Amino acid sequence: LHFPPGTEVQKDDLLVEIDPQPFETDVARATADLAQAEARHTKLQGTLKRIEAARAKGASTEEELQTAIGDTAEAAAAVDVAKAAKKTAEINLGYCQLKAPISGKIGDRMMDEGNLVTGGPSGAFNSTLLTTIVAVDPATVLFDMDENTLVRLQQAIRDGKLEVPAENSISVELGLPIHQNQYPLKGVVRFIN
Repeated sequence: LHFPPGTEVQKDDLLVEIDPQPFETDVARATADLAQAEARHTKLQGTLKRIEAARAKGASTEEELQTAIGDTAEAAAAVDVAKAAKKTAEINLGYCQLKAPISGKIGDRMMDEGNLVTGGPSGAFNSTLLTTIVAVDPATVLFDMDENTLVRLQQAIRDGKLEVPAENSISVELGLPIHQNQYPLKGVVRFIN
């Protein structure tokens, strides 16, 4: 674990490292499988060329030619499967270093070093939550507005009584309870639902 809880982190900071050995082994196995598939494909391409030449001289049957064509195509597909397996193994190895997806304030560690974690999509039943990061700049604020106020604002914009510099960029001022009746924080409405 590479972060102290409660501190600010920057996007792409290294947060957690997972033991890479099993994943490195998977990459090595996939690399060997790919080399094996490529060697078989090369061998069958040579066999196909020899059978095609023999067939042209009448020294091979149509059945032998069709079998060689099919075997070569199957070997080519096996190379594609091996390439995909290697790519998957490399992607999984890349997940051994977990980096901050955003800048913000990082929460507490949900797991201790050495604990078993399971991966998967965020929120999946078996996946392990390691920590959380909350963006602090910019901050997104959600608020409710009664329908009458919203309709009045929209009508004022249409009538030109309320100036809006660009579409969907209504300026707002807001404050927190510590600000009492002042509204020192400025923002822009980005979305109305």
